[in-house]
Amino acid sequence: VLDVEQMRRRVGGLSTEVTLSMVEGALHDVTLSGITVREEVFSRLARWLRCVVAGPQRGCSGSQQHHYRGQAHDHNEGA
Repeated sequence: VLDVEQMRRRVGGLSTEVTLSMVEGALHDVTLSGITVREEVFSRLARWLRCVVAGPQRGCSGSQQHHYRGQAHDHNEGA
C-alpha cells in the first residue's frame, strides 16, 4: 500500500530538482484512472514538459504543481 502523504512529505529529498503534482482521484497507475483524471494528468504533463523541461515561457505561471530546485528539502518544513 502506498502512503501518499509520506511520499508527498519526502519528495523534496529525492533530488535537487523535483516536481510534485497531485491529482485528486488518480490511481497509482494514472493511465488506469477515469477519463477526467487522465485528461488532467496529461494536461499537467504537457505543461510540465513545456514549462519546466523546455524552460520557462509565457503562460507558465500559476501552476498546480510544486517544482523544487536547488538544495533538496522537505517542502513542509516549518508547517
